[in-house]
Amino acid sequence: MSCECHLFPEGRHGLSLADRETWDAAHSDGIVPAVAAWFELFQTWLKRYDDGVVG
Repeated sequence: MSCECHLFPEGRHGLSLADRETWDAAHSDGIVPAVAAWFELFQTWLKRYDDGVVG
């Protein structure tokens, strides 16, 4: 199986989507736009894999 690794220089572990939809008022750092990009990166990778472009 193909894989990619994206390391983000900011944001803590467990941010989920890191956007307003999954923001938790208990944590003031729950919205991190740079980290929120991971979901779109994942969708792009998955589409490439499902379309047979990778692997």
